[in-house]
Order: sequence, then C-alpha cells, then structure tokens
Amino acid sequence: MRRRVEFHKIRHCNLWIAVISPLLSVILLVLYMKYRIGGYTGDCCGASSLICKVSMIFGVVLSLVL
Repeated sequence: MRRRVEFHKIRHCNLWIAVISPLLSVILLVLYMKYRIGGYTGDCCGASSLICKVSMIFGVVLSLVL
C-alpha cells in the first residue's frame, strides 16, 4: 500500500536539506575541479548540473522521509 504524503504536515526545517545539498555538492565539486584540473570547463559544467539535480532529488526524498 502506498503511503500518502500530506504536504501541509511536512516540517519546514526538513526542506532545508533539499536546498543545502545541491549547493554544497556543487561548491565541493567546483573546488575539486579547480584543484584537480586547474579550472572549470564545459564538461565540468554539465557534470555539476547533473550532480546538482541528483542531489536535490535526494534531498527532497530525504526531507520527506525524516
């Protein structure tokens, strides 16, 4: 049986996980790219976009579970 999520009962503090996780992942990824290859290229831009999307989805799911 599927569990229904009532959005008005979600705590607002849990939604910060969905905001902080993409920001933190992109900042860490850019710092790693600057350290590893010495810059930020177009391939890095595409990778950071995909990682940002995945981490936001992960953050939303995690905030709904908590």
